[in-house]
Amino acid sequence: MARNKPKSRTVTKHTRGQATQKAGDRRAERSPTTRAVPQRVAGRRQAQKSEQATQRLLRAVTQAQSLYIDEAKPEQVFSSLLQELLDLTGSEYGFIGEVCWTAERVPFLRTHAVTDIAWKEEAKALLARSAPNLEFHNLKTLFGHVMTSGRPVIANDPAHDPRAGELPPGHPPMHAFLGLPFYRGELLTGMVGVANRRGGYDETVVAYLAPFLATCAQLLEGCRHRRLRAEAETALRRSEERWRLAVRGSHDGIWNWNITTGEVFVSARWKAMRGFEDQEITGSFKVWREGIHSDDRDRVLHAVDVYLAKQSPEFCEEYRVRRKDGSYIWVLDRGVALWDDRWARSTRAARRSPISSR
Repeated sequence: MARNKPKSRTVTKHTRGQATQKAGDRRAERSPTTRAVPQRVAGRRQAQKSEQATQRLLRAVTQAQSLYIDEAKPEQVFSSLLQELLDLTGSEYGFIGEVCWTAERVPFLRTHAVTDIAWKEEAKALLARSAPNLEFHNLKTLFGHVMTSGRPVIANDPAHDPRAGELPPGHPPMHAFLGLPFYRGELLTGMVGVANRRGGYDETVVAYLAPFLATCAQLLEGCRHRRLRAEAETALRRSEERWRLAVRGSHDGIWNWNITTGEVFVSARWKAMRGFEDQEITGSFKVWREGIHSDDRDRVLHAVDVYLAKQSPEFCEEYRVRRKDGSYIWVLDRGVALWDDRWARSTRAARRSPISSR
């Protein structure tokens, strides 16, 4: 019995050591520091994912801006934007469009980029003929609600959403839809629409795409200005061509006086009437004024002042002008001004051939 006691004590000590270790493990498991480790790891992973998403968004914006700066065609700029939008949101198809207005101030959508989801021959023909600039006027749709409300539309069950219209027969299924408007100041200028993101759309996606929408608004406005400038330049070229044809075909001497800059254009016929070759004389107000006969000068200049003061419907005077050889001829001079607000910007007139009866 005496020999068994030490053995019993040894067993007891061993058992207590195990109990002490297990108790310590349980305390460690309950420690706030231990519990926080997985949370910190998850937080870092989420932060990394968020940073990666932000970087992807910034790259998409930068690429689109670079295309615009390089003066790529609008369809190339917006096609690139649309593809980035689909990638950023994990969507199957979508569009980027400009909100236009009818004469009755009713909005309609003109697309600048649209996914090719043609489901039958008629739709394929329409896309081939008109894409990317398709027009949609039906406002009783999800994208129509974006234009009429001016607010984002999230529809994760479009089939039962009262704002949704019917899809055309054969149209690819729509399981979820997100429509987002963008603005220039307070003016609604365009919108984007995407569909079929796995898990649907939420306010987080809306907030995430805010910089993307701002870029869309800037690029759309820039492309619109480029288009208007190109149209204005084309119209100006055509107008100048008509003007040149009119000058060449006219027997009258034509002049144009820019009152703001003082620049004066006179036609070759105007110079020929005074006996000059085209290269021998340049047009200026001083040349015209000093060429008027001294007996007529005050009367003619007064008539100009009266007209520019809007006290006469037109400038129309007969007077004598000096020719290169010192002789004088009678001319009939007419002029009409183009007015800018209160002041005349320029005056255009026809100086006729010498009046033979004089």
